[in-house]
Amino acid sequence: MQPTTEQILGTLQVIIEPISNFKLSGHEDGGYIYPFIWEVSEQGEFNILNLSLSKGWLKLTDSDATIKNWQAMEYLKEFPDFSLNTNDKTAWFNKIETLAQILSNSLQDI
Repeated sequence: MQPTTEQILGTLQVIIEPISNFKLSGHEDGGYIYPFIWEVSEQGEFNILNLSLSKGWLKLTDSDATIKNWQAMEYLKEFPDFSLNTNDKTAWFNKIETLAQILSNSLQDI
């Protein structure tokens, strides 16, 4: 990191430290603001996708694995009060299959 960059980062940390904690309505865990450095030579172009990947907010995955996960409804384990009957599950499976076919047929690079 360049000395000028280190100096700017240090100054920003001192300036925002007293106000780094903030509350968002509807988010009981609040949040923190903190400065960071983005090294284009190491992390590539700065954009929302690259930032999200570098912070671990997103991860790249295989589209087939995602479709299978949606069809199996694995994520519903996080919602214990949610249940579907057999017909609803079959309809959901078929809708996800249709979505997968549309994506495969319509996009060149998934």
